[in-house]
Amino acid sequence: MFVCYYFLNLLRDYEDTLLMSMVVCKHAISKEDKILIKILFKLKGYNAEQLAREFPSKGWNVGSVYKLLQKLRVTGTVDCRPSSGKQCSACTADNIDLVDKLVLSQEDNAQSHRTVHEICLETGVH
Repeated sequence: MFVCYYFLNLLRDYEDTLLMSMVVCKHAISKEDKILIKILFKLKGYNAEQLAREFPSKGWNVGSVYKLLQKLRVTGTVDCRPSSGKQCSACTADNIDLVDKLVLSQEDNAQSHRTVHEICLETGVH
């Protein structure tokens, strides 16, 4: 009898832990989920609470869904905004070699220290 009671308590503790982890664990909203949210918002007028309640297995944070719906209202899309378009010139093989050469050339010469800013100006890396 005692053994059954012991295992019953263990099972209850396990269920409580499992339920707590389900409540605490929140998932990021995937691209597919964003499309689903957009469709349900536009066609059925769902709000953030309704969406989170309708899909509890997704683990969506109501605040995140609310922010996504706000973005949808303002921009009409769930996609990220495009970046500024400025090309990053720092991580090319030529620039890496050039900076390596400039930094290593300072090792043999005393008092020839260049700052990071000076190397950036010299190479054109930003």
